Amino acid sequence: MSWGIRRRSRRRAGIAGAFALVIAFYFWTATSSEGPWRPTANTGSYYNHLADAFRAGQLHLLIDPSPQLLALPDPYDPHQNAGFRLHDAVLFKGKYYLYYGPTPALLLYLPFKKLTGLEFTDPLAVALSCSIGLFFAFRLIEFLCRLHMPQTPFWLRLATVPALGFGSVMPFLLRRPLHYEVAISVGYALVFAGLYYFVAGSLGGRLKRGRISVGSLLLGLAAGARVPLLAAGLVPAVLAGYVVLNRKREPVRDHLMTLLAFGAPLTACVFLLGLYNHLRFGSWTEFGVSYTLQGLQSARTYKFYSLARGSAGFFYYVLAPPHLSADFPFIRLDPAFYLPPPSGYILEPVAGILPNVPLLVILLLVPLLYLGSSHPPLTLWLAAAPLLAAGLVLLLQATLAAGTMRYEVDFATFLLVPALLLWFACVNALRYARAWRMITVTIFAGLLLVTIIVHTAFSLVGYYDNLKRGSPRTYEMIHAVFLPLERWLH
Repeated sequence: MSWGIRRRSRRRAGIAGAFALVIAFYFWTATSSEGPWRPTANTGSYYNHLADAFRAGQLHLLIDPSPQLLALPDPYDPHQNAGFRLHDAVLFKGKYYLYYGPTPALLLYLPFKKLTGLEFTDPLAVALSCSIGLFFAFRLIEFLCRLHMPQTPFWLRLATVPALGFGSVMPFLLRRPLHYEVAISVGYALVFAGLYYFVAGSLGGRLKRGRISVGSLLLGLAAGARVPLLAAGLVPAVLAGYVVLNRKREPVRDHLMTLLAFGAPLTACVFLLGLYNHLRFGSWTEFGVSYTLQGLQSARTYKFYSLARGSAGFFYYVLAPPHLSADFPFIRLDPAFYLPPPSGYILEPVAGILPNVPLLVILLLVPLLYLGSSHPPLTLWLAAAPLLAAGLVLLLQATLAAGTMRYEVDFATFLLVPALLLWFACVNALRYARAWRMITVTIFAGLLLVTIIVHTAFSLVGYYDNLKRGSPRTYEMIHAVFLPLERWLH
């Protein structure tokens, strides 16, 4: 075996080992919390209820609302429906529905039950989806790196795995894997699988319409899990424009085929999602949020989006630092410590993406960085992804009625992918300036270490000390390791 083949084998083994460690951590986190994770005949999870409804040929759940709930003067009033409601379910014309997207039920829960007779569990669904999303986000960076920056050192590409694994906010998401996290994680997996196929089919030489069509389908399915991920359509729109302009001399028929590959599967999925809403609620754009049974506010009168919340939402999701403490695990989520929430704002544990994923700081330098004209596809990607993430921040966080850490998954990796590519570009550009290159590498390594430490701490706490409640002995074993540090800090 030649030296080159042995080196490639060692590198593949290194990347596989990094993936194995991160994914093992994912599954441990998801399965060490409070809820059962082994498939059983009846898990009682919301997505299994939805899968059962689909099997029965209906769109509403097989669970009937209680007569007491339906007899209330206002069944949406949380003070009246306490004890009667199916929490966060949708009540519409005497039937229960879910506002969560149907994709997880169709892709995971329904097929698993048909094959095994058992019900898939939310912890396994979230761990599996996070692992798939990590894999495709890495493949996306690796593809662009090989195409435009093949001189990037292997160790830097290897660092992409923990950077994406922790900077994506997945460790926090996995600590309390319920149906909320299922929808978010499945959307994350599908959207980055879709973006990888879009990019791999559009760039790098020969146009591959089959891959582009797969990407379009995956993006449509992602929207079926998490509707705001439709904003990711900005990336294929930019790629489609690039492909058409770059192949101006091709026949019009070829351009039409290309545009169909980009848009037809996605359009079909969006149409079916709208039809799903229309058949349930008589509206193509109503997902059921306006009819949810909440514990804090009546969905019939609550204003879910408001520009007045923009400044507070921006602070919580972008700028709020974590709360440092002398008590284990030393880093916690306490946004109200820095800024009390506005009136009517539902504030859960959350911290801003910039202080918690400091690798993103390089995005602030984008106006100062020169990207040569020899790399137009990379330039387009670097421009599109931050714009997409910024749009998601404004839409989902800055004006939303609630602040919660899990929503950061919707935009964290969209920022992290271009940030990592910019780090690669900087390190490569300084290959002949050793001192500056060493400084840049040291800063990158330090920021990566901070990212890993912060999100590991978040993963030990979750929303409400979920590890301590779910696996108290494991929590105390980990706590014991850090007990000397805790005593020293006190």
